[in-house]
Amino acid sequence: MQDVSAVECAGCYAPGGRYPLPSSVIMTAVTARVAGCAQVWVASPKPSPVILAAAYIADADGLIGVGGAQAIAALAYGVEGVVPQCNAVVGPGNKFVTAAKALVSGIVAIDMLAGPSECLVLADDSANAQIVAADLLAQAEHDVDAVPILVTDSEEFARQVDAELNKQLSVLKTADVARVSVSSNGMAVVVSSIDQGVDICNLLAPEHLEVHVKESTGSSSALWGQSLLSERFTNYGCLFIGSGSAEVIGDYGAGPNHTLPTSGAARSFGGLSVFSFLRIRTRLTIDNEQKASILYRDAAQMAEMEGLYGHAAAARCRLSIPTPLSPSILAQKEPLRLALPKGRMMEQVLKLFKDAGIAVQLDGRVLRASIANFPNIDIKLLNPRNVVEMVGNGARDVGFVGLASFFFVALF
Repeated sequence: MQDVSAVECAGCYAPGGRYPLPSSVIMTAVTARVAGCAQVWVASPKPSPVILAAAYIADADGLIGVGGAQAIAALAYGVEGVVPQCNAVVGPGNKFVTAAKALVSGIVAIDMLAGPSECLVLADDSANAQIVAADLLAQAEHDVDAVPILVTDSEEFARQVDAELNKQLSVLKTADVARVSVSSNGMAVVVSSIDQGVDICNLLAPEHLEVHVKESTGSSSALWGQSLLSERFTNYGCLFIGSGSAEVIGDYGAGPNHTLPTSGAARSFGGLSVFSFLRIRTRLTIDNEQKASILYRDAAQMAEMEGLYGHAAAARCRLSIPTPLSPSILAQKEPLRLALPKGRMMEQVLKLFKDAGIAVQLDGRVLRASIANFPNIDIKLLNPRNVVEMVGNGARDVGFVGLASFFFVALF
């Protein structure tokens, strides 16, 4: 049985370096509350009034004015008398925050190891160059390490976007940051077809992926048949289909969340969501040990294969111990005719009798067992395959063919 429940305490980090991000407080702390976390704590360096207001609106239990690796440590390990130890630590941050999250991962749950912000726009010549350039700059202004990328099947459109970038940078208040990221990390990739562009998008697995092409509406075409273009994308943090689906809306309201995987991590991770705060706990209840005996036997054999004999013993001790046969039962029956296997399995069968409190003395091929108080037991040694045959045709009452023995209990 599986039980899905939220962790008790969530720690949410909100960057406060170049730009204070109240949106990060909302998107982490509110998500934790919706998931069902009993406590939610926020950490942010030098929190501005708008950060404090966002934490209040998100119903956070507390906020600590600490940033960087120190904040991650405080959330992951707790601060005695101030901050409880959190069970999950989430939120974007710089390389020091990411390094700290990597160190505490395993002690607490983390959402992901995020790097510089990324935006990849796949566009054809039907797209609006002004809008595409604006969306690329929106990510470029985050940090000088941000990565804005245009993938297009039109070299002319790439030139139009480049011209728009220069035009908009001339009036952008954050141009000192955006210009560095565009010139250092930005690029335009001209492909032979949109189909090839899709392959590049899947290879790069960008944080934000915008699609500005004619087929993005999902209408049928000779190129895509009946499938939607969006179904061709496999790796991305968040996908924005069509020019109206602005990435900035994803950052500030429409969601799903702006805390997303970067640096190709979208091949393995999704963005922050309520699932980031949930844990799956499993439970096992066996209330009928007799019916579960086959499980115990299988577990014991598997443990012995692995050389873990303590595990095997723990399983075998739960197997039902055969009840010793009583003289009063056999006195009311005809002689009990047993068929035992010859060869290597004989030792195992004799041990079974011993564990049941019956000492068997073998003397010849067809023999009587010299067992005290049980004179009416006839034992015959046979090849294992003949044991099954003779019990099946009624010539013997009970047969043993090794560890996996079959008892005709109705005959007792």
